[in-house]
Amino acid sequence: MALSAAVGLAAYNIDSSVKKLDLSEELAEIIRTDNTALLQRVGAAGLVASQLKHSWPEDKLNPNTATLNDATFAASTTETSCTVATGHGRRFKVGTLFKFNEAGKSEVCRVTDVSTDTLTVERGHGSTSGETHTDGSTIMIITHTKQEGWKPSEEDWSQERSGVYNYLKVLRRIAEMLFEKYSKCWKILKS
Repeated sequence: MALSAAVGLAAYNIDSSVKKLDLSEELAEIIRTDNTALLQRVGAAGLVASQLKHSWPEDKLNPNTATLNDATFAASTTETSCTVATGHGRRFKVGTLFKFNEAGKSEVCRVTDVSTDTLTVERGHGSTSGETHTDGSTIMIITHTKQEGWKPSEEDWSQERSGVYNYLKVLRRIAEMLFEKYSKCWKILKS
């Protein structure tokens, strides 16, 4: 392959006699579940694919919002029992600081207890004052403060870890044979 003369950008001219090393057809054959042509082509017609379960840990960031579901709390400036939408209570821990995402509101609340979707809170935390809110408004979690005795190696409140998996078809001998075949081609092309 010769590098052609070009102003600004360089381009390669591929001569028609040069064979292109394109693995797309072989790769398409490998992933087919009814693949027999590739097995025969590489001389491995009698080999059988085996199923392996491949798993890995995956992290998902926990949501930092919740929805207020408590008209009594919303209408009061001193009520300390606050109910959030179903399932949103697990987003809070003792010590969580939050505020309401409403225009002109600055009250910060601190969670002192969590019971399913009902929070016990300290109103007007950090020099803010208790305010009325709109039922159904969005609660913005500011931070999860860590209590004495917190063990960072055992608890991470910012993310939720799950184990996901996938099943792989492994044709080990075929992969080895393809590697040998194409590594020889690569050596020839490099020289």
